[in-house]
Amino acid sequence: MNFNKLRYVVTVAEEQSITKAAKKLYISQPSLSQCIRSIEEDVGAELFVRGKSHVTLTPAGELYLEWAKVTLNSVRQLEEKLAQLKSGTRRQLDIGASMQRGAMLLPDSITSFYAEVPDCSIKIHEDLNSNLAEALKSSKLDMIIGVPNADTVHFCSAPLYRERFLLAASKEFEIPSTPGEPFPYVEKSVLIGKPIVQLQESQYLGKILRDMLLELNYTPGKSTECYNLETAHSLVNRNVGVTILPELSLMSRQLPNVNYYLFRDGDMERIVAAIYRRNHPQTHDIEILIEHIKILLRSSPYPFMIM
Repeated sequence: MNFNKLRYVVTVAEEQSITKAAKKLYISQPSLSQCIRSIEEDVGAELFVRGKSHVTLTPAGELYLEWAKVTLNSVRQLEEKLAQLKSGTRRQLDIGASMQRGAMLLPDSITSFYAEVPDCSIKIHEDLNSNLAEALKSSKLDMIIGVPNADTVHFCSAPLYRERFLLAASKEFEIPSTPGEPFPYVEKSVLIGKPIVQLQESQYLGKILRDMLLELNYTPGKSTECYNLETAHSLVNRNVGVTILPELSLMSRQLPNVNYYLFRDGDMERIVAAIYRRNHPQTHDIEILIEHIKILLRSSPYPFMIM
């Protein structure tokens, strides 16, 4: 691929002028115009609307510009990482995870990873899953821990475990259930009549719980909203209400005043995976870190469904 062509499109879009872009790129204006025309012929659509004093992007141009910026950023990062590998300098992995996954899965895994790969540093980025997925797509992150990426052409999703959503309820509440392992089973309908503790709507579990309430046609008389899963867990422990938690919440502790239940519905679970770009220059480092996360999960006293 001729990456200069991508740079030409980006520069013309930024300058809104082929003449100004040509000066900035140190090429002639006719050569730049001809190159842009050639790109448009290859794409099969006009990228710019030519005006008397400036040019503007067409809808196709906006799509192409977005792709060009992501591609050029990815190329830059690849060149930097290859240069690091060639020079033998320290390497760095930028890892994305939600706050809870970062706190539960990464400290011990990174400690053992460093024992095996001492010349690679790790920078942890904690954010909403949706933001992490976008950062991985734009090559700002090397790996994230989240749900598998549907784009199997460009990304590899290495499954870590199958995570079920649990009902967490104060022992003050009577919850009809049937025996099960590791916890009793309940129907979604047990939420009806209970005060609710929920995460914000922008968060995945916040949306899941709201969808459940909508499905049940139940509007709770008392609802407490928070951002942090640990806060939600503690609120349940204080008899504020009931909530849903991922199994990872129980990896380090189960609170004394809380009963936990599995939902009988098969849709109340998800696969958690380590996602990274295919042909990543540090694939070997990433795979070593993934294996250490799996070792941590296998050694956990909580019976995770390891994949």
